[in-house]
Amino acid sequence: MALYTDFSGDIATAQYTFILGAQVKSGATAPEGMVTAQVPPGEYLEFTSEQGALSVVVPNQWNAITQYFKQPGTPHARSRPTTRYMRPP
Repeated sequence: MALYTDFSGDIATAQYTFILGAQVKSGATAPEGMVTAQVPPGEYLEFTSEQGALSVVVPNQWNAITQYFKQPGTPHARSRPTTRYMRPP
């Protein structure tokens, strides 16, 4: 599971925090050198990338996500400050 958060800038020059991890029980303590992040409940889209080098996979996946949201009539909206993809009300 990957979480992109703390965005600043536009899509081409964005600065952000990238957290790679796994779901844990609520209230779990992160080991030293690791962090926890809480993602609010909601209906989220899940984008699955190919496997490979992050320098290749991440830009390719962001391109696919960007293309998804450019489609006319896309039934989901992008939300910030934590990027999550959820159904509009």
